[in-house]
Amino acid sequence: MKKKWNVIRDVTFLDNNNEQANTILVDDVELVDSGKVSNAMNNHFIVIVKKMILPQTVDKKQSTNTCGTENKMTMFLKPTNTAEIKKIIDTLKTNAVPRWDGIKSILIKKMKDVLAPVLAHIINREMQLGKFPEELKIG
Repeated sequence: MKKKWNVIRDVTFLDNNNEQANTILVDDVELVDSGKVSNAMNNHFIVIVKKMILPQTVDKKQSTNTCGTENKMTMFLKPTNTAEIKKIIDTLKTNAVPRWDGIKSILIKKMKDVLAPVLAHIINREMQLGKFPEELKIG
């Protein structure tokens, strides 16, 4: 637990003077409001999902079987876990230029112990319920 707080203090620039720098740069605008910073982080992850997962989905029209036989094969996706999420976060390049939302991958990497359990829970819950954010639905 102490290690998590040290990472949080390091990332948020907390020091003995109780000063903090909770700002990020989004579209050349520095966000200082904690709500706006949180929304920017959420949007960052939505964009990642859109770019990484949605392009891999197959259009229903393209997936129709033209052979006239039904495919009885099934697929099961195992729930994810914190270790898997951390492994994915570890693959992020730390020397990359910040994305459009201003969130640097080094920040995500430093916060992985805090983010990974939350992301794993959200992903598993959405898979279980079959409910996804509107931004992630294919029209």
